[in-house]
Amino acid sequence: LVLATSGGVVESAKNRAALSRRATCVWLRVTVEEMQRRLRADPSPRPSLTGLDPAEELAQVVERREPYYAEVSEIDLDCRGLRVEEIAKRLALRLGHGKRGGCGGGA
Repeated sequence: LVLATSGGVVESAKNRAALSRRATCVWLRVTVEEMQRRLRADPSPRPSLTGLDPAEELAQVVERREPYYAEVSEIDLDCRGLRVEEIAKRLALRLGHGKRGGCGGGA
């Protein structure tokens, strides 16, 4: 089962604890600039979290959430410049070598 949560799920200590106990967490990393490009290209408008333009507020949001992502992620995968197929291939290789059923360790 693959569960894609919202990015903000990690901001709750209760959610982080549940993820750590019950899932193998994967952090798919891209740059803030890449996130901004994707957000601007998405036809579905995203609500602002801070009152700023959603693409412009990303740097603040990422800075706040990164420590939480690091806390729960068992696998940290740099996805900069990779196509979906390559990301899937790399992730499958990493999952084959990782522990099952929990997060909280290093990448």
